[in-house]
Order: sequence, then C-alpha cells, then structure tokens
Amino acid sequence: MFVFRTRGISMLYCIDMDYLKGAMFSLMLYSPNDDIKLDYNTGHYPKELISYLEVEKHKIDQRWFNVPS
Repeated sequence: MFVFRTRGISMLYCIDMDYLKGAMFSLMLYSPNDDIKLDYNTGHYPKELISYLEVEKHKIDQRWFNVPS
C-alpha cells in the first residue's frame, strides 16, 4: 500500500493492489490530524476493504506507508 497525503483538505489517498483480480485501485479517506475516519463517506467501499483498513489504521496514521513528497 502507498499513501499520499494532501495538506489543507485532510484527505489521504491509498493506492493498493487486488492480487486476486489483478487490479490496482485507489481510494480517498478523510483523515483530519492524521486520524483516519473510516466511517466518513466509506459506505460504498467493500466491507472486506474497510476491515483491512481497520487492522492497518494505526500504521497508516503513523505514516508507515507514506510516499515522501
């Protein structure tokens, strides 16, 4: 997973790969003060994806996956 953060609008973009389907995907998440809100405008994402993000939330909030800019 790669994470790009946009300053000023409290959003981050996650780029990841679905290896079973052979597809890359991107999603946008609301993250004020580096605290992802997984219940904010995510109802259209698959439940499996949200469950995965809940497991990885701490690492994402701590910038483990950030792409330096």
